[in-house]
Amino acid sequence: MFVPPAVAPSPAFIAADLGGPPRAPRVLQDRTVASVLAAFFAVHRELGGGFLAGVYHRALALELLQRGIAFEQDVGLSVFYKGTKVGQYRAPLLVEARLVIDLRAAPRIEVADEKEVSNCLRASGCESALLLNFGVAASFRHVER
Repeated sequence: MFVPPAVAPSPAFIAADLGGPPRAPRVLQDRTVASVLAAFFAVHRELGGGFLAGVYHRALALELLQRGIAFEQDVGLSVFYKGTKVGQYRAPLLVEARLVIDLRAAPRIEVADEKEVSNCLRASGCESALLLNFGVAASFRHVER
C-alpha cells in the first residue's frame, strides 16, 4: 500500500500565519555586519581553530578583499581626556569607515575583551564594532554605542 508523504505548508503560508516573513536578528539587519560575519565564518570553516590571531587577521583581510568589502588595516585611534591626547589604540580592521573589527584567537570571549572593544568603539567615533573570536568554536560579539 502506498502512503503519500505529508504535504508541508509553503513558506509563504507559514509566514502569513506568523504575521509576515521572519526578520533576521537585529545584528544581521545591517548588510555590512552580515557580510563581515559571513567572511569571518568562511575563514573559520577553512582554517579551524588553533592559529595565532595574526594568521586569522591576514586570512580575514583576504576574504574581505575577495568579497569586495572596503576596509583599512591597523588603524590608529587616539584616546583623549579633557581634550588632551592621552593614548593611542590600534583597531585591526575598520570596515567601510564605520565598523570596527577586533580579533581574538582564544578559548572564549572574556568580559575584558568586550570592554576593550567597547572602549575602542568610543575612541573610533563609529557606531558599532565586532569582536571576532577564532577560537576552537567561532564566536563573536556585536557592540553598539
